[in-house]
Amino acid sequence: MARALRGVALDAGPVIDLLLDAPSAREIASALRDAGSLRISVVNVAEVLDVSRRVHGVSAEDADLAVNRFLDEVARPVAATREQAERAADIRARYYHRRDRDVSLADCFVIALAEPGDTVATSDSAVAFVARAEGLDVLALPNARGRRP
Repeated sequence: MARALRGVALDAGPVIDLLLDAPSAREIASALRDAGSLRISVVNVAEVLDVSRRVHGVSAEDADLAVNRFLDEVARPVAATREQAERAADIRARYYHRRDRDVSLADCFVIALAEPGDTVATSDSAVAFVARAEGLDVLALPNARGRRP
């Protein structure tokens, strides 16, 4: 059995893959089941809803239902604070590079949500790089193609 992680800040990518039952969903579910306290910023919840609807064509009703079930059963949503917003903006200003490290502002919120000793769960290599550079542990999850950061 894997060791339980202290606290885990969830990126949107693995949540989307889990909710859409991507090929990596079973492995993601297993990894998250073994993790500690799961949290997701409401900014990343918005990203999950946006990408599910806009990119994957999920209806608003189905996306809302799946996300609400996920938040009720799996992860605790955390409201964004001004402190997190300032930290996310600072992180993006320091690390963003259009070609080499395309971290979105939402990506920076998952890192800003994490506290010292927490782990960032992501399938995004740019998010993993920045989280590690900020001194955080990373739970490297597979993306829809099975690749890990």
